[in-house]
Amino acid sequence: MLIEYAKVSALGDRQDNQDRAAVVVSDDAALMLVFDGMGGHSDGARAAETGLKAIQDLFMAGTQPKGGLASNPASVRSKPKKP
Repeated sequence: MLIEYAKVSALGDRQDNQDRAAVVVSDDAALMLVFDGMGGHSDGARAAETGLKAIQDLFMAGTQPKGGLASNPASVRSKPKKP
C-alpha cells in the first residue's frame, strides 16, 4: 500500500501559525497527527507542539500492530511541495 500525504496550514489573519501536523512512521505502522492551535491565545503554539511531541514519543515507544508497513515502510512518503 502506498500512502502519500501533504501538510497544509493557513495562517489566516494571525501573525503566527499555532497549528501543528506530523506523520510518524515506524516499521509496522504510520500515525498522522493534527493539533489545532488555540486561536491566537498565549502559548497556543507551545501547547500544540507539546501535544504533538508527547503523542509521537508514545507512539514510537509503544507496541504497534505487526505486518502493516513492515513489508515496505518506505511506502509512506511526503508528497513533494509545489514551487
